[in-house]
Amino acid sequence: MIRQSFLKFIFIGVVTTLFSFCVNSKPALQKVVLPVSEGWPPYFFRNNNGFYEGTDISLLSSVLTKMDYSLEFKEDIPIRRLTKYNKGLGFNANVSATFTEERALTYHYSIPYRVENIAVFYINLEFNKFASLEDLIVGSKIGTINLAGYYGKEFEILKSKYKQKLIHSETATRRIKLLMAGRVDYVIGDVKNMEFLLEKNNVTGVRQSSFFVNQQEVSMIFLKTEFDSKFMNNFNKLLKQKLSS
Repeated sequence: MIRQSFLKFIFIGVVTTLFSFCVNSKPALQKVVLPVSEGWPPYFFRNNNGFYEGTDISLLSSVLTKMDYSLEFKEDIPIRRLTKYNKGLGFNANVSATFTEERALTYHYSIPYRVENIAVFYINLEFNKFASLEDLIVGSKIGTINLAGYYGKEFEILKSKYKQKLIHSETATRRIKLLMAGRVDYVIGDVKNMEFLLEKNNVTGVRQSSFFVNQQEVSMIFLKTEFDSKFMNNFNKLLKQKLSS
């Protein structure tokens, strides 16, 4: 009798413990991991406290929170390796992505969430006379850009035609330094990113071209091997709601 009572006590204790665990525990959040290098202010960057923020980060984080996904960051990945997925790099998504057929083979694209404006930045006042990028390239010595980026079909043609007059530079900060040191005649870059960095570093005397090199919609992308169509449908639904609010 005592033995039966003891076993009954143990059984009830085990069942109670398991029930409590099932009720109170939550499954671990699934992860979205973004690659980051220097950052891309004001869209995403690391603040003075060491945390990542920015308009793109805020938007993505708000959507993922509703989907019970966590957002993490993989640091110090060179820009050239972000053009397509490289196995073992540890990230599975990205922001500010323009559409290319090659990238679409590997990634799901979200609905576009903003427009990226690409322009030319220079110091020489004589460059004000140029009405197109090709005129500027021909009329100057050398310029710098992130050659791993995609800026439309027209620019791809010019990049191939004048490849000796365009040099790659890994970060926007580096490109600005080259311009201010007189090592290049102009920088091609995102308008808001350049304006942010020029103001932050108190750089004056830099002018923006009257024309855009390209204007293109950008999306958030997710690795197809880790995210399915159900995820994307839900993500796009919530993203659309967020953009319209």
